[in-house]
Amino acid sequence: MSSSGGKIVGYSLVGFFGGIILFVHGLSAFRLKRLIENTPTSKVRSAAVGLVEVFGVAVPCEGKLSSPFSKKDCVYYKYSIEEYRHSGKSSRWVTLKSGECRSQFYVEDDTGKILVNPNEARIEIPIDSEYNSGNGNDPPECVLEFLSQNGISHEGFFGWNKRMRFREYFIEPGDSIYVMGIADISQDSAGSANGSENLMIHKGANNKTFYISDQPEKKILSELGGKILWGVFGGAVLSVGCLAIIMMYFGWI
Repeated sequence: MSSSGGKIVGYSLVGFFGGIILFVHGLSAFRLKRLIENTPTSKVRSAAVGLVEVFGVAVPCEGKLSSPFSKKDCVYYKYSIEEYRHSGKSSRWVTLKSGECRSQFYVEDDTGKILVNPNEARIEIPIDSEYNSGNGNDPPECVLEFLSQNGISHEGFFGWNKRMRFREYFIEPGDSIYVMGIADISQDSAGSANGSENLMIHKGANNKTFYISDQPEKKILSELGGKILWGVFGGAVLSVGCLAIIMMYFGWI
């Protein structure tokens, strides 16, 4: 096998398995989309034990969290610190540090509020803040403080700034919030002992779908539709195409 032929086969194998991964993610998005479409959104007051879907605003029930860079009050945050690195002829973003923090919160609508324990939930929210650094561009003070506290340097040789990006995602009190999960009687509810305020939405022992987003249902379904298109159909085309290239190279077809 020649050097160029080896590269063709290698890239085709990467594409084949990458297509399979895309296909699996697409199927996961398809199952979630069907479940959301087939589950009616409940008003909080009408929520009952079992699988529920509610939409309202996030209200803290424990001590509020603070987002790592912008110091925003929140009930959930996630962040990442990445550095752009060169290796030979290739370049890529490398994650230096990432993390998240979850706290219990309420979803409140015009009929009441219900407790949510977000542990093990699939949480999908867009980036709220992004900061960048590079030559002639220092990170903002809020990021510098976090870097100092965590022993991470933003400077390289001769004190030049590395090319880095700092992203954070968070759910603030008052943000719109969509939750699908299992509602059960809560032993830790801080609300009244009656009705929905005595319930808590969580993962559930046998529940495979626990989903949280700060988008309305219509937007969620639209985004899932895009993931299905690129995942199921795009992944299938990529895998089949790469497999065909491999088979033609070895003369199997």
